[in-house]
Amino acid sequence: MGLFTAVLLVFSIAIFEQLKTDMYSNMDEMLVSRAEGIKGSIDAYREAEKLECLKDGRPFLSIFELDKSEFVSIAAKLLEEDEKYDPRFLKFDIELFDRDGISIAHSNALPYHINIPVEEKTEAMLGNIFFHNYIIEINDRKKNDMRVFLRPVTEDGRVVYLVQISTSLNNLYASLNRLRIGLFVLLPLSLLAAGLAGIFLTRFVLKPVDRMIKSARGMSGLDFKQRIHVPKTNDELQHLAEGFNELLGRLDSSVSMQKRFIQDITHELKTPITAVKGQIEVSARRERSGKEYRNILASTRDEMDRLGKIVENLLMLARFESMEVKLSKEEVDLYFIAAKSVKNLRVLARKRGLKLLMLGESLLVYGDEMYLESLAVNLIENALKYTEAKGTVEVRTMKKGGMAVLSVKDNGIGIGRTERLHIFDRFYRADKSRSAEGYGLGLSIVRSVAEAHGGTVAVKSTAGKGSEFIFSIPLNIKKD
Repeated sequence: MGLFTAVLLVFSIAIFEQLKTDMYSNMDEMLVSRAEGIKGSIDAYREAEKLECLKDGRPFLSIFELDKSEFVSIAAKLLEEDEKYDPRFLKFDIELFDRDGISIAHSNALPYHINIPVEEKTEAMLGNIFFHNYIIEINDRKKNDMRVFLRPVTEDGRVVYLVQISTSLNNLYASLNRLRIGLFVLLPLSLLAAGLAGIFLTRFVLKPVDRMIKSARGMSGLDFKQRIHVPKTNDELQHLAEGFNELLGRLDSSVSMQKRFIQDITHELKTPITAVKGQIEVSARRERSGKEYRNILASTRDEMDRLGKIVENLLMLARFESMEVKLSKEEVDLYFIAAKSVKNLRVLARKRGLKLLMLGESLLVYGDEMYLESLAVNLIENALKYTEAKGTVEVRTMKKGGMAVLSVKDNGIGIGRTERLHIFDRFYRADKSRSAEGYGLGLSIVRSVAEAHGGTVAVKSTAGKGSEFIFSIPLNIKKD
């Protein structure tokens, strides 16, 4: 409202001043035009007289040479004819002065006479044009503001007479006063109307916002299953509410994942801790031989290794998710990394009675060799774990468009359609057969490494027929 008031005030003042300037300018143009009209009439009369003199062979006298009474007669006759010819100009008072400043003709358009100072007439006789404002006292109670224009007329470089055109400023002042009153009346009324309209519109437009606020305040704790009210306004408010509900959905999904993660990690850590605790309690019940103590310590060491591996993988995932991992990227050969991983895991494959094959071509990519090797190892280990004896795991590198692809394909137990949706979740293992070994973190690490390198990882699988995991990364594109 303050801004609106300031704008209206400035606008009103600008309108008033501009109109005032324009009205004065128009009035002065009319005064000048009227004076030029009088001069033109006298000039035309003199030109006609000149032709008559030439026709009769009489000498044509300049105004200086004319008898004063003769010029007075000419001026009076022109003013009289002018008044009869165009009565619209009666609002202008016309007066002519001779070269001595003495009035020689007056239109009598006004019931009173305008006497301007002698010094200003003298100044005009020197050839200067003047506009003046005068206050004429009509009687003791009434005065009239006049606008006066003095126009000297020259002949042969000398001023021969003056044309004085006057008009009342009362109509102009009355118009400006009406405008001033109108503006200062309309301004408060406009502000009042705008204020009332603003109150109504604010309450009407923000009513859906109030409902959204009440809905948001009604939510408690970490319960993100509730949703705020969505107004059916098809505007920014509706989009805001929908966006907020989408955010709540993502938060709900994230909180659910965190809860599930806590439950999973609790379960995973509980197993080795319980095993260690049980072995310690058993060993403490009685004296045992050195061999028994060594077996218990070896079993405890294995459980602690299992616990350490889980913690190490969790820390790696946490660093990836918090964007704390700083990759040492360089140009590396994806085929070399895969072949190295295959070589290191070939002993494990033979132990399980599996055939591990390496195929493909050299593919240069830009990435961190250590993390890419971790990705390849996890994919191959996952395939070896869930492929039955005499099965085959095929590792292949290939080029598809502008992408380098690492494919790990097996003919193992496969993954069902529903299970594929969660296969990359932490601690997720599809069935009981998969819970026999591993921690359910390997594929989560694979996805984090892939995304950190600007790549993707996908899975194709049919239950009972095998699976294929596909890692794709841009070819020869360096990214900071």
